[in-house]
Amino acid sequence: MHPALLVLNVELLLSTYINIVLLPIFLFKPVILIFFMDSSLDEIGGNPDSGNEGCVQMRKIIQDFDLVDAFRYLHPKKIITTWRGPNVSTRIDRFYISSRFASRCLKNHNVWPCHFSDHDFIGINVILDNARSIGLGYWKFNNSILDDGSYNLEFRCFWQELIQNQNITHEWWEHAKLEIKKFTLAYCKRKSKLKNSRKRDHERRYTELVLAEYNNRRLFRSDKFYLKRVKCPCFG
Repeated sequence: MHPALLVLNVELLLSTYINIVLLPIFLFKPVILIFFMDSSLDEIGGNPDSGNEGCVQMRKIIQDFDLVDAFRYLHPKKIITTWRGPNVSTRIDRFYISSRFASRCLKNHNVWPCHFSDHDFIGINVILDNARSIGLGYWKFNNSILDDGSYNLEFRCFWQELIQNQNITHEWWEHAKLEIKKFTLAYCKRKSKLKNSRKRDHERRYTELVLAEYNNRRLFRSDKFYLKRVKCPCFG
């Protein structure tokens, strides 16, 4: 088959699939699409005449299915980038959501550094209309905490104090299990709080470097790369 005819058949098949299968879904259900395309949205540096491959097709899909750029919907004037090359950075990682659902479903859009990558993480929070809570459920002890040396040291002291001068009975053991749960939850909360504090410090520093590079193009790139690869193990 001639290559041109093959391309035509593929495009016809894709168009048929979109109109017959996807369109009815898009019309009545909230839709979220993830785009990873070489286009020059929020581009900084680089060749202004390049980086628009696929934009025409992308705009047609957005228009046909009434989608909005999640980040641009929430931040009409803010400029960010999610991918960086030697002399250019751009926002090629994007979420699109049905416009009629964006106002009541879309809550926020986040970008986080991703070490060992020239891309950043992106994420959105959405609230579903009919979402129901299933409750907290049963608490289960995660055995991985036993690999934490600090936990083991603290637990040893906690346990010695708990069993001191105690008559070990069934009733006491039920009480002890509750105390173990409280101790473990408190320890994990402290550990998580410390990790999140360090993570916020890294994110703040990374954001400062992104803004500094925006004002001084090509500078601070090595600092950002170092921060993502060495200083931010919590992003991996």
